[in-house]
Amino acid sequence: MFQYACGRTLAEKYHTSLVFDLLWFSSESANLPHAVRKLSLDKFKIDYQDISQSELKKFNDYLLLTQTSLSIHNSFRLPDLWFKRLVYSIKYKKYYIVNEQMNFKYTPDLFNNQSDIFYLNGYWQNELYFYEIKELLLQQFTLKIENCSRDRQLINQMKIENSVAIHIRRGDYASSASTQAYHGLLSLEYYKKAIEQIIKNVSDPVFYLFSDDPAWCKDNFDFPFRFYVVSNNTRNDAEELILMSKCKHQIIANSSFSWWAAWLNKFQEKVVITPKIWISNSLDNPCPKEWIRI
Repeated sequence: MFQYACGRTLAEKYHTSLVFDLLWFSSESANLPHAVRKLSLDKFKIDYQDISQSELKKFNDYLLLTQTSLSIHNSFRLPDLWFKRLVYSIKYKKYYIVNEQMNFKYTPDLFNNQSDIFYLNGYWQNELYFYEIKELLLQQFTLKIENCSRDRQLINQMKIENSVAIHIRRGDYASSASTQAYHGLLSLEYYKKAIEQIIKNVSDPVFYLFSDDPAWCKDNFDFPFRFYVVSNNTRNDAEELILMSKCKHQIIANSSFSWWAAWLNKFQEKVVITPKIWISNSLDNPCPKEWIRI
């Protein structure tokens, strides 16, 4: 979603098309136990195209030539393309490769290059890349197929209460030692402090828990507040994200999944609590400044 949003901003700025190289999703990396990912952009009301094989070959030939040339001059090293999600927008025939340099850092001159073809290699997890088209993204990141009747009833309930979504990310964060070492697994203490912060700002809150491990939540969340475990492993990820965004407030995990749920939340007086440390051993954080860090 970050990559789409950044690419869409470029496409809107230069009045051109947005094309995705989806090769990564058919690679072995996409199916490793700690990194299983399926493309879900097609669940939203967005316009994008997959690159044609002929265009991909031309572009990869250009990348190979560029990589060889740059290696000779020792200017920089291109990352392994098989392990990146690559996004670029196409107009004519001049190529401009943009490699993301640092996590969560905004590069303001990204949109000032006059090349005809941008090839964006990175994650682009900073809202400054796409804030100017926020209204468009709010329209596009909606479900093509409406929520089921049961979820619509739940959304109506969230609207009349001071609903607070809590996202607990476990999955590979809990099962993979290397992933946990890099991202960090949030403790119950974080959620306790986040709930205390919500209570200071929101009267009579009702908490809705979303997680890829709902059984763990039922066994471990015993705080003396009204809360419901919403996740039941029956919705697809897009449905779960949009349902989470319908709460008035959010307590998010160090996860882009709940980041987007909070960002898509349209409640004008929303309170969003986020962990201060997003990835281990780093103070860099992709969250908007108005979100409360604890």
